[in-house]
Amino acid sequence: MIPTDPASWPLDAMVALFVAGAGFALLVTISLGAFVRSYRRGLAADLDKGLRDVLPQLSADRLLVLCLVGSAAIGALASVLTGSLVLAIGLTLVAALTPTASARWMRQRRRSRFRGQLPDLMMLMAGSLRAGAGLNLALSRVAGSVPAPASRELDFLLQSVRMGTPLHQALFALERRMPFEEVTLWATALRIGAESGAGMAAVLESLSDSMRRKLVLERKVQALTAQGRLQAWVMSLLPIVVLVLLRWVDPHSFATLVHTPGGRSVLCVVAVGQLLGFLHIRRIVRIEV
Repeated sequence: MIPTDPASWPLDAMVALFVAGAGFALLVTISLGAFVRSYRRGLAADLDKGLRDVLPQLSADRLLVLCLVGSAAIGALASVLTGSLVLAIGLTLVAALTPTASARWMRQRRRSRFRGQLPDLMMLMAGSLRAGAGLNLALSRVAGSVPAPASRELDFLLQSVRMGTPLHQALFALERRMPFEEVTLWATALRIGAESGAGMAAVLESLSDSMRRKLVLERKVQALTAQGRLQAWVMSLLPIVVLVLLRWVDPHSFATLVHTPGGRSVLCVVAVGQLLGFLHIRRIVRIEV
């Protein structure tokens, strides 16, 4: 029979318990350190992949500190207000993942802005080429005439060429940074024009006109499907709003839903149904042009 008073435990048992506790603390520390290093690498990668124009003054270490402090503060506040450890841990994880998701959203937005600038960029290049400028000079003139992010990408392209990188390799790197079909067509036209040296201005003008028409059509489709996208968000958030209001209007029903196995099962079924409905609506309104 194990004594209930720790003071009466044998010395060997106390040493074993201390070693086990120290080992567990060491394991938690190592795991937490590995998670923080992996999290920092992800944040640094997100900053390097096209976010320097959006957040030029923010370093990966500063962003890591802000994310950790903000996540801990949100978790502590949720624990104090709700008294639920599970909810506090969930909100902490969500807060920790939010900066990475936001960084990826800003990177995608920057890529979309560059794609929207391509028609004007190609028309400016075609005008410079018709005026007698070479390809590098035309790129340099366009880089000084268009706003970011196109100007930054062209400056980086020209800097790579000046440092000895062949033009076709620099264009391949640009395609990897901006993975769009329009960028691939533009880069292919530049590579072919650099090798042949004839008819590049006419090709760029034709590509610019085609891309402009495609962008106009895409904007029309987005405007026509805006109601469907809004409906997906409204219908997905409506049960959450109703659940929050139910806590104040009818606390007994709220407690039945949250604190009983049957109520939790109903909430899980509703959550799965809402997620499937949201994904289905988004798939319907996503129309490829």
